[in-house]
Amino acid sequence: MKPRQVKKHHKKRRDRVDVMELYINGNSGFFRDEFYALLETTQLVSKVIDIQERDLAEAKRCRTEYDPSEPLLELYENPRWKGFTEKHLADWLYNITDILIMQASFTSRGYSMSHAELAALINDAFLKGKTKDLELRDGRNEIWNAHTLKSAVNIALPEIKTTGAVTLSNLAKKINAHSMRLLFGRTKKRLSGKHLQKLFTEHDIDWIQIKKLYKQRLVAESHARNHTSSDSKRVA
Repeated sequence: MKPRQVKKHHKKRRDRVDVMELYINGNSGFFRDEFYALLETTQLVSKVIDIQERDLAEAKRCRTEYDPSEPLLELYENPRWKGFTEKHLADWLYNITDILIMQASFTSRGYSMSHAELAALINDAFLKGKTKDLELRDGRNEIWNAHTLKSAVNIALPEIKTTGAVTLSNLAKKINAHSMRLLFGRTKKRLSGKHLQKLFTEHDIDWIQIKKLYKQRLVAESHARNHTSSDSKRVA
């Protein structure tokens, strides 16, 4: 009996993208100084910030006190978003515009840019050697940030219905139960009350104030229910 022959599978070797060659061959001729001058003249960055601030202000105005649908925490209440936008928006607009024009330049010559080449340009323009505040996080590491923490509080805390149960430990249990919804996958390490307290401290989230305001809400809701029940009994 002849021994079975095993076919060898050779992986296709992928050439490394030379980013500098892409910049040279696809140079858009897009002048950086003129682009920034245009942004300055139109005040685009400040207008974008103004739109966001007006949107947040309108959202706050439309909410009513003790509205069950009202989020407990504003997801964008931290003022750092404004400084981040002022610092980086103009650069990001220039870089993405430059890349788009390079794509058009290659296409006009009958050579469409590949996904790998486009990814290399994006990585070079937005990630490589950039400051820490621009680092993108890998979702697989399930890193909690201020946004996901506030979302977690907004979703999980309203499930606690008595003032005595408003503790970090109970909140952590509720968040763990919603990890699929919050992080698009269960956390590898379940949150504990101690870990949650550490995360709140790292992201400047005041748990003491949150607990105080939520207990006040629970008391107000309880008084409202009792008042309604008393009125119903009088009518009966």
